[in-house]
Amino acid sequence: MEHQAQHWLTKVHSDRMSLWWYETMPRNVYLEQDISDSGRDAADWKFFVFNGRVEIFQVDTDRYGDHIQTIYDRLGNFLNSTLYYKSGQAVAMPPDLDVMVRIAEGIGNNFDFIRVDMFRHDGAIYLGEIGLVPLGGGGRIQSLDLDHRLGAHSTKDGHRFHAIVGTCSTASRAAIPRDGGQV
Repeated sequence: MEHQAQHWLTKVHSDRMSLWWYETMPRNVYLEQDISDSGRDAADWKFFVFNGRVEIFQVDTDRYGDHIQTIYDRLGNFLNSTLYYKSGQAVAMPPDLDVMVRIAEGIGNNFDFIRVDMFRHDGAIYLGEIGLVPLGGGGRIQSLDLDHRLGAHSTKDGHRFHAIVGTCSTASRAAIPRDGGQV
């Protein structure tokens, strides 16, 4: 375990992903409680927050097996779209979905965009990763309608951008206004 932890502390994240800011942060290793469900990964709830408002969220299940990723609007209505991985059947919404949305919006209140990840276990909500660039900016949004939906919320000085969460090409396209104007 010590050898693996040392590897984590020295790993360069910017080599394969657009995560250069990780190299500027102090490194630490934390041990967390195992919240898996009967040996299966806990469902990962990922909230896409634009200017302090959750617009969509994804739920990832069985990430290290038959990875399924389902997409929902802010109210928990299933969207028949594919983000990065194959979709499947809608999952049941938890009774505290509104609390999860409020948490994500509170964290994302001061950001143009941020993704806030959470887990649920035994009725408790656990904060996971807070990410500025999902999939390191290298993921391709599979559904064009979802790409447009997310891009509609990505603006700077009145210019609309391609979705900053991994456009149909790469994250570098996020700096190109849809109308061709300058950033």
